Amino acid sequence: MRNHIHKLPKADVHNHLLLGGSVKKFNRKYPNANLSIPSKYGGLAGMIDFIYRKLNKVILTSDDVIFFIENAIKSSIDDNVT
Repeated sequence: MRNHIHKLPKADVHNHLLLGGSVKKFNRKYPNANLSIPSKYGGLAGMIDFIYRKLNKVILTSDDVIFFIENAIKSSIDDNVT
């Protein structure tokens, strides 16, 4: 099953909403966030923990949410995810 999943197109095995946007664009928007992006999350639980402990301190307004959505979409397009 795992091999089958890894052969699927990129868009079918993950999404870009909170963790898939451009770090460069994030750092430009939030230069004082001092957010260190881990190289590995240790699975879904680690991703969720990072979102709750780190990103939720940055995403405070509706404008922040819109930035994350736009950043994710633009990053997906840049990565040729269809």
